[in-house]
Amino acid sequence: MEDKFVEDEISLKELIMHLIHYKRIIAIITVLAVVLGGIYAFFIADEVYEASVDGTIIISETATSKYGTFVFPSLHKEDYLNVITSEEVLAKVVNNLNLEMSTQALRQKIEINSQKDSSSFTINVKNGSSESASELLSEISSVYKDVINLKYKNMALDMFERDYFVQIRSIEELIINQEETIVGFKKQLESIQPIITLKKLVTSDPTLAAEIARNRGTSIESLSDEMMIEEISNPNYEVLEESIFKAESALIESKSDLEQFTKLFNELTIEKANMQATSTEMELVGNGSLEFMKSRIIISSFVSSSTNPIAPRKSLIVVTSLVLGLMIGIFVAFFKVYWKNN
Repeated sequence: MEDKFVEDEISLKELIMHLIHYKRIIAIITVLAVVLGGIYAFFIADEVYEASVDGTIIISETATSKYGTFVFPSLHKEDYLNVITSEEVLAKVVNNLNLEMSTQALRQKIEINSQKDSSSFTINVKNGSSESASELLSEISSVYKDVINLKYKNMALDMFERDYFVQIRSIEELIINQEETIVGFKKQLESIQPIITLKKLVTSDPTLAAEIARNRGTSIESLSDEMMIEEISNPNYEVLEESIFKAESALIESKSDLEQFTKLFNELTIEKANMQATSTEMELVGNGSLEFMKSRIIISSFVSSSTNPIAPRKSLIVVTSLVLGLMIGIFVAFFKVYWKNN
């Protein structure tokens, strides 16, 4: 046991002696690593600045307009925020600013922060200068709002256009059936007499019989065989007249609905055509009644940017280089001892 302790003590002493012996090599490698790290940190590494902007997003199940109720396809905030880094948004930003980078490279510069149960979010953009980071972030925010507004406006246009097309076809079929029904009612009405002539005994109406007997100065019994004629309205004729009136009123209402739905359908068709014609300019056309996302995504006009670069962290790079150089120097020293002993 004592021999092992002595052996370990000698090994540790030898280890320290080896390090002292090769201290020059360790020092040279360490200094070289620090110098290289410093050169990289202060002269080679590009400075990175960050700009950020705050926004708010309001997600609801539905939105109303004069064309009807639009049902949003998702209630997850991330589905709407992911559009910021979509290929469509980034491609337009690259084109608008004439950037010499791919959309993938631009995507790496963007960071979106949002809390799960909060309606607020933050967009961070990193670039080579404070001004360029702010300009890039402003353009991304602007293009994002235009793209998402157009996207959901197109969805609403398609949905309402399909609904009105179906409703118009249904009403047109209903009008045809209503007109055929009215024609049938009128044909039946032509075959029915409006007045019915009835023959009945005078005595069937005691009051009338008593009045006639008194005027004639005779008894009611003497009128037992006497007949009288009475004209009354035909109830079937009245029922048909009422049915025709109701059918014609329903037809007028159906034609009014058809006119209104056709007007709205034509408005949607024109607005969709205008959007397709101006889509390259990213313009929102029409009366704005279908721009549901415009009031639901609000991004601040104030862009906050860092006056000092957030990268590279020069002191951290130098310290890391120092530690790394020291470790490499020690490794080289031990390797030389191993090589010499073998």
